[in-house]
Amino acid sequence: MIKKITFGLIAFICLGSLATQAQKKVTEGYISYAAEYDLPPDQQMAAAMLPKEYKIYYKENLSKFVMDLGMMTNQMTSDSKTNTGLMLMDIPMAKQKIAVKFTEADYEKQKEMMPDYEFTKTTESKAISGYNAIKYNAKDKESGNEIEIWTTKDLEIPSNSFTQAFKDKIEGTPLVFVTNMNGMKVKLSFKELKAESVTGLNLTIPEGYTQMTMEELMSMSGR
Repeated sequence: MIKKITFGLIAFICLGSLATQAQKKVTEGYISYAAEYDLPPDQQMAAAMLPKEYKIYYKENLSKFVMDLGMMTNQMTSDSKTNTGLMLMDIPMAKQKIAVKFTEADYEKQKEMMPDYEFTKTTESKAISGYNAIKYNAKDKESGNEIEIWTTKDLEIPSNSFTQAFKDKIEGTPLVFVTNMNGMKVKLSFKELKAESVTGLNLTIPEGYTQMTMEELMSMSGR
């Protein structure tokens, strides 16, 4: 079951105060989200293995989404200009380091496999971490599953590997996501936005990694 949850998170790949703030634009740095999970009784043991934080580093057209699952670390670097990417998985227990390169054609194929959501902008609004936020509902046209997304125009960051799936569907920067994934409720809430110098963003496979296709990787999970 934990394998299904883990690869579901990868595929989805892939969150205080009441005073409002002026618009803030950060072109280089990172944004992080705290994660909460509501798991069915038969999946409670998996809770300790799920990431408590998601972090996205970005600079210009490049971004890197980092997910630490304890038993493995996953990094997804994307180039929003060329629609290419590189996923690196480090699995210490299995002594495996896996690299998967994504071409523009791969991204198009992944998009075809993703649910077709209908997005609706609501009139609901509230302050989240001091930012004015508005609520969107996204409904899977086939299954009826829904995603709740709160966004703000008070923050402006480049399109990145975490928000690419919602490009042109919502306005502003996402602050909160609430969805159901593989039978569990997942809530990602905005934690921190920091402007800082970001280095090491590239699509080069590091030494020591074995390159695979996405199909080969998914077959390892029994899919």
